[in-house]
Amino acid sequence: MTCENKKPPQTQTNGETNMTRKLTNRIIVALRILAAVISAAFLISVGSAEASNRGNKSVKHEMVVTINASGDATFNETLTMPMQVYMSMKEEYNNPVKLFRTVQNSLSWNEIEDLRASFDDAAFSIKGTYTHRGYLRVNRTGQWTLKFPNDSEPELLTTSENIAILTQAVDSKLGAMSQTMRINFPAGSSQIEYNKSQNELTFVFEPENGSSKVADVNFELDSKPHLMSCLATLYGDESFSNFWAARSVFKNSGEQPISDYRVRFRIAGHSGWSQWNRSKVVYPGQTVVDPYFPVFDLNTLSDMSAARPAMIEVEYEYESADGTKVQETDATRVQLLSRNQVVYSSRKQDETLDWAESFEYGPFIISAFAHSEDPAIQQLAGRVAGMADGAAASYSDEDAEKFLTAMWKFMEMNKIAYQSPPSLTVNNTFGQNVKYGRDVLRNRAGTCIDLAILWASSAKAVGLKSYVVLIPGHAFPVIGLPGGNVMPIESTVIGKGTFAQATEIGVKTYNEALKGNHYMIDIDQLQDLGVRSLDLAKVDDNFLGQLGYKTEEAGAANETKTTQETNYREEQTNTTASVDPRDLVGTWGIQYEEEGKVRYMQFTFTADAEYIFCHYESRNAEWVKFDEGRGTWGVQDSTLIINNSNGNKVQLPFRFAEGKLIINSNGTEAALEKTA
Repeated sequence: MTCENKKPPQTQTNGETNMTRKLTNRIIVALRILAAVISAAFLISVGSAEASNRGNKSVKHEMVVTINASGDATFNETLTMPMQVYMSMKEEYNNPVKLFRTVQNSLSWNEIEDLRASFDDAAFSIKGTYTHRGYLRVNRTGQWTLKFPNDSEPELLTTSENIAILTQAVDSKLGAMSQTMRINFPAGSSQIEYNKSQNELTFVFEPENGSSKVADVNFELDSKPHLMSCLATLYGDESFSNFWAARSVFKNSGEQPISDYRVRFRIAGHSGWSQWNRSKVVYPGQTVVDPYFPVFDLNTLSDMSAARPAMIEVEYEYESADGTKVQETDATRVQLLSRNQVVYSSRKQDETLDWAESFEYGPFIISAFAHSEDPAIQQLAGRVAGMADGAAASYSDEDAEKFLTAMWKFMEMNKIAYQSPPSLTVNNTFGQNVKYGRDVLRNRAGTCIDLAILWASSAKAVGLKSYVVLIPGHAFPVIGLPGGNVMPIESTVIGKGTFAQATEIGVKTYNEALKGNHYMIDIDQLQDLGVRSLDLAKVDDNFLGQLGYKTEEAGAANETKTTQETNYREEQTNTTASVDPRDLVGTWGIQYEEEGKVRYMQFTFTADAEYIFCHYESRNAEWVKFDEGRGTWGVQDSTLIINNSNGNKVQLPFRFAEGKLIINSNGTEAALEKTA
């Protein structure tokens, strides 16, 4: 969600406003203060993280890899496609760098430098280039190894002198794709061989040594600034390469080879030592990069209710050319987040290029929190199934709908409500406090993400397919029915409407979500791949009973449903709605004139309490953005409270009338119109 995605309506050049009421100086000042409080740098982003399936049209991926004498590699890649696919890709990835940054994500622990990319409209292609330091390692003296990914099965076409050409055909989200890789080895390379069973290519090459005998090495230890306890099992799985915790970068800056280099890591108090990563030889100028995927002691993380610092320690050894054995240590500090604290991206807020990068961790986080085997969730599923007359939810659509309807009644009867969340910023990375299903039950409240997790966990507990759709500013559950259809649920309607209304709104939200930025999170799929929940503390066999939960008689349920549906419809038709935080969610705008200039202020409130501000000015019949920012919002009584990351606060009384948001400042009101 950005300013550029929410353009104000085009103004008339004579400065006439579209509002029925002009702002007075006092309200202008109030809005200016509001803008100043939350204003912050925010990188513009549009487009989606993933390309949708483009059909079976042929796409060509050509790659030229040039390896230097130090084992570094320069990649030049060209992705060529049919015109319609290209135009669609260009619209979706409006910045070509976004496409090639997916390479950085999959190789994020490596040293990737000088990434550049461009569109070539004449050839319907996207081109990218980057340098990969330490691309190759040495198995034994003189023999270098290029290891291909496990899911890659290239065929060797030919080798000649210092060149190898490989090819493969793959199914991609762009359609059928042919890939060709030309590898240029350093001059003087020999014995180029491809071992298909090991999925690796080897060659022999020995760089020249210098005259100096003095060993000179550079060692750096990098780490993620924070690690999430909720994803502890993921960090120990190397197949999730973007979840490395730390890495070492060892460079031989001298003129003689270094032998028997090895390195290992641990997080003091939370993991044991890792296995040694080894390199038989490190040649002059060569860089060796080793990632650390910690196997955590899960017992130390499951009970963490607050963030705490930890130390990542490293030991490394090598033998210099004169036979001297060197042993060194290093350490760096990292922040371990509590079991409920999350950050949504590996990048800082000012480094993300689009919404998808800002929420790249979202699918993994939500899948880890959807803990269907939690005894608290199992108790809930049992009670709800009893309310549904024992319906076997996974056997038929009818029984599934009975269970889901009973789930709504249970939440309604026990007054589980939607709540606006406080946001969380950790090391300039946007995050949030997220609840497990048991936490929602304990607090009887949850954000849109919390409620979606509760629904997904409960549905999965009775054998239903569970999804969560994550879109800018919102998340909602989608339940797969046994017959193959899906049922989207707008879970934040709880307490305001019926289950029928929640599904009706859910279908509309779902259809709109598929048209724009979204993650369709398949809980089963990600958990099958290895995403696991923490082992939470045991609960009593009567956990729900101790919290005062009760089931509802059928007659009372029908009475509640009828009364609530009537109240909800009355509220929807009332010209002056009651003050409800959920009614603020959306984008509101106001146009005004000041000192002969026509300006437009735009305010976006998300369901997760995120706040985006955009300020435009009309110049030469075009809108020009001159200020923007973000923060968090909340409501107390009938007052809108805006906070920025520094804790500054603005409080503005508000109400709704005739579909407009009326903000009051010192007795003067301004009417904002909803635009989205």
